[in-house]
Amino acid sequence: MKKALLLLALTPTMALAQEQTFNCEVPNGKMPEMTVTLVAIDGGKDGHLMMGGEKKTASVYPGLDSVTYLMFSDDYSYTLHYNVNLKDGHFDFSASGAKSGWGRGTCTEVTG
Repeated sequence: MKKALLLLALTPTMALAQEQTFNCEVPNGKMPEMTVTLVAIDGGKDGHLMMGGEKKTASVYPGLDSVTYLMFSDDYSYTLHYNVNLKDGHFDFSASGAKSGWGRGTCTEVTG
């Protein structure tokens, strides 16, 4: 009985720790930031980006059919914005500030 209660007590915590991960790329992308792994954690409240082996903290904004990732550089000289369409796997990318550009590509969800 004690084991069952412990399992029930830990179940909500385990559910919150789930990650949602997308591998994304823009064919012939002109910026290295267009090939990225996007990770949402804690039910989509927090997350990070993986670019070129570097992990960058991102804000995550889940929507009905999409999820948006917003990353500010450490010195706030630029921002990166990724919007993933959950229905068709396409994403829009934009960069502003010291880095400027945009693109459209595809994402593959690697965890659920």
